[in-house]
Amino acid sequence: MYKDQRGFYRQSVTINGKRKVFSAKTKKDLMLKIAVYKDTPSSGLLLTDLADEWMEDAETRLARNTLKGYRAAYKLICQDWEGVEVDKITSQRVLAWLKRYDYLAQKTLTNYLLVLRLIIDYGCLTYGLTYNPCDKVHPPKGTGKKTREFPSPEDIQIVNNNTDKPFGVFMYTILYTGLRRGEACALKWKDIDWENKRIHVSRSMYWENHIPYEKDPKSSAGVRDVPLLDSLAEILKPNKGKKNDYVFPLLKEYDLTRGIERYRQETGLSCTPHGLRHGFASILFKQGLDVKTIQYVMGHSQSSTTMEIYIHLLEQDKTALALQALQSFI
Repeated sequence: MYKDQRGFYRQSVTINGKRKVFSAKTKKDLMLKIAVYKDTPSSGLLLTDLADEWMEDAETRLARNTLKGYRAAYKLICQDWEGVEVDKITSQRVLAWLKRYDYLAQKTLTNYLLVLRLIIDYGCLTYGLTYNPCDKVHPPKGTGKKTREFPSPEDIQIVNNNTDKPFGVFMYTILYTGLRRGEACALKWKDIDWENKRIHVSRSMYWENHIPYEKDPKSSAGVRDVPLLDSLAEILKPNKGKKNDYVFPLLKEYDLTRGIERYRQETGLSCTPHGLRHGFASILFKQGLDVKTIQYVMGHSQSSTTMEIYIHLLEQDKTALALQALQSFI
């Protein structure tokens, strides 16, 4: 037994041929931990079995779109942790598992950890497990992270000049409203206030097995009014339908994806719809709007998301200024 730099007592014990290190604030708590561990039999519960039970339960409680985001992680967990008993999983093993995928984006790793934590939490409630090894684990630093995508001046010109092409009005709408792809697909004619030049956003579209369904926004921030530009109103008005009709015809997900990709190939657009949404935010920033206003119009639930875009734009401007200075010097 020894005391570490934090003042915790630590002791290494070999139980059933396996070495385990215990730590506690006092000697009494340390000895109690060791005694409890020795007397606790293995549950024999496999993580994959627990994961299957959790998914069956989640399918009765969670929204389809939420489940869609969890399923990839669930399948990976069942693949990587096959044959492993839940009470044999340690925080170190969880961290080592995440590091195997440290080339992926931080958001992806966070989702993997979240789903594993939810599965073991379910075991704590259902089978009386007393410890979740995920609680003290964070996704490893230095993982691959996608940089935010912004349209180039050429991209913006392409969108401006190709509203007559299939999906041209759709892409133009996203660029000049900042709507998410699902929000644009769920837009109805009754949501457009032509007189006050506003578009009311209150729903989004998601796809299950490529079939479209409506859903409410994830947070109250998703419900908002965005400005209706005169140029956009002129393009939309000739196609105006009944108030409950969708502005853009409902499509299966693969038809929507293929249509957008075909538009990009035909026009040479390098930017995705989500990139065009960021382009709208950049226009607002360059026009001098404050962060809180832009956060509202973009439907961001957290101001940090809006600030990330702002910081990225500042970095771009600084790089451009540095290049200009170097070119003038040469």
